[in-house]
Amino acid sequence: MRVSNKALLEKLREAEPGVWNKVYKDGWVGSDKVSLHYFESASGKVFNFKVKPGWSNQ
Repeated sequence: MRVSNKALLEKLREAEPGVWNKVYKDGWVGSDKVSLHYFESASGKVFNFKVKPGWSNQ
């Protein structure tokens, strides 16, 4: 999903110009469901990586 928050997008583009997407990936840590949240540039650069409990994509 593309980043629509203009202020945040400006900050991300300071790190790397171009298109940035917000990513939600679900997975497991042991037997616990977790969701990874981060912003990713077209080249694969990652910003603001977070691990949250539970799944976001259900």
